[in-house]
Amino acid sequence: MTNWLGTGRARRATLANGGRRSSSGGIALAAILAVLTVPAASAAFDWPEFRTTPPEQKRFTLIRHLHYRERRYSPPYRMETMKGPQKMYAGPEAMLVAQLSAMKALDYDWWLDTWDRAARAKYEAADAADEAARDRRLARWKKAYTGRQFELVRWIEFDRRVVLTFRARGGRTKAPEQARAFALDRGLWKATLGLEPDPGTSRFIEGRAERIVR
Repeated sequence: MTNWLGTGRARRATLANGGRRSSSGGIALAAILAVLTVPAASAAFDWPEFRTTPPEQKRFTLIRHLHYRERRYSPPYRMETMKGPQKMYAGPEAMLVAQLSAMKALDYDWWLDTWDRAARAKYEAADAADEAARDRRLARWKKAYTGRQFELVRWIEFDRRVVLTFRARGGRTKAPEQARAFALDRGLWKATLGLEPDPGTSRFIEGRAERIVR
């Protein structure tokens, strides 16, 4: 016997239409139209097999509590820039100094070398897709860091990373505190974009949010 209910959405659309078939033996025209007019938002979900109430839009609020350990540099530690790349860097602090030194010196290759493999690959892919991206980045560094000094403000241990916050000094206005995350990459501390997928996390680490609400 032919299973006239069929499978998938056609079967469920027929059920929704009371199980009726057209006189020609196919699925009722109303059922076909129901399938063709499924809202895009529901396309990713299957339909209920049995009778339900009409759908309702719902929402909930999630509050995340992030636990971390923090130390403050007392007083804030003034970083001395390096003259060029080093063979080895002692830890996250030295790597941050190297990265900022590369930006002040407008040394792009040195700057790339301070990032872990995933971050470096991401920047190199962006540069390959946009020939002007590198020049724009260098121009921003020249404008933001020429004549500036940097000081370390906080050391934060968070999710197997070390997050260092720092502030540029020497401009007309007080610069905001910035954060950079570091993680071990093949046994070496490197800057990472590990906090980037969750911008709320970086705002929290930078001290600009008491909590994150989704």
